[in-house]
Amino acid sequence: MEKAAKSVAKDVDEVRALLKAGTPLIVFDLETTGLNPVAERIVSFSAIKVQYTGDWNFIDRKSIFINPGFHIPESATAVNHISDDTVRDCPSEKEVIEEIKDFFGEAPLISGYNSSSFDEKFIKQMYKRNLGEDFSYLKHIDVLDMAKEIFPTVAHSLEKMSSMLGCDMNIEFHNSADDVLATFRVFCLLLNEYEVKKEIETNCQAYKVNVIDARHWYKNHKLNRIYISTVPYSKTYFDLFNKAWVSDIDCDIPDLERKVFGMYSVSSIKELLKAISPKVSA
Repeated sequence: MEKAAKSVAKDVDEVRALLKAGTPLIVFDLETTGLNPVAERIVSFSAIKVQYTGDWNFIDRKSIFINPGFHIPESATAVNHISDDTVRDCPSEKEVIEEIKDFFGEAPLISGYNSSSFDEKFIKQMYKRNLGEDFSYLKHIDVLDMAKEIFPTVAHSLEKMSSMLGCDMNIEFHNSADDVLATFRVFCLLLNEYEVKKEIETNCQAYKVNVIDARHWYKNHKLNRIYISTVPYSKTYFDLFNKAWVSDIDCDIPDLERKVFGMYSVSSIKELLKAISPKVSA
């Protein structure tokens, strides 16, 4: 256990250095017909490509359904909700492999949730079958390993970890597109936990946070909030009823508001609310 913990911490330090140097990060997730990477096939590939330049910038994203060429077992459909009908008119892995390879590029920095034990093996087999070559990367950081090191005594499923960290809003788990977003949120929140906990506890000055995203949450007219996902992790939101910012860390509120407004290209809370609210078709 000690050796594994040190290895994860070392990997996190290396990844942080790569991110600060401007190296893009690809977070990916798969849904498959089963658990065997040789016999089973990928039916959904989703990934986002991001870059850290003081704040997180989304560079690209990809979400592809893939026809495995055989019946999808009901046991798999029960988990990922992908059936034969879902992929009936979708391309085969041979038809999408170049698109996926182009997205990864050469020697990427990659991440996922339980991805080193599961997703990476499926990608490797897909490359081997269709390209006759290895899937190689610069570095692979598994967010599940980070979660186990930071929170060793709790349940570590992506759903439970997202819920515990308060970043599970508007997420449908076992949907690869949403799992990628949830993984990225958890990654961001865990990344700085390795070094900021002590700083937050000992530093009396307002802490500068990085903004991940904003989500509108409404229960009733008094419980009406815009929640802000931040790094380091915090419970930060704008109370629309009381018209005030609330945070459980001593952060620089004007700076945080500036970052949120800048991310969504707005200049007021009213405009922000409109920007993040779901669009309703006529």
